[in-house]
Amino acid sequence: MKSWRRKPKGVVRPAKDRLPHALGVEFLKNVLEFRAQASRCRQLAVCDTKNSDHWIAEAEKWSRLAQDEISLHYEECNALQASDFPAASRSSP
Repeated sequence: MKSWRRKPKGVVRPAKDRLPHALGVEFLKNVLEFRAQASRCRQLAVCDTKNSDHWIAEAEKWSRLAQDEISLHYEECNALQASDFPAASRSSP
């Protein structure tokens, strides 16, 4: 019997072994965390004008991570859908 408990950090199950709901929850937590960190960096840029360039660069890095996470999530979802309907994904118009 498979266990859906959370694996230790750094251990990633293949997308086909994860439940679609689990993919969504993990995805949302990551995106929220990355966007919150980007927001904190932007706030620090306003407060710490001497180092604002550094904080803006950090905010951009976290925003990029959030966008990458969104892209990865949709790629995984599309891969799961394609594996559910193999005949439809191979057919050409």
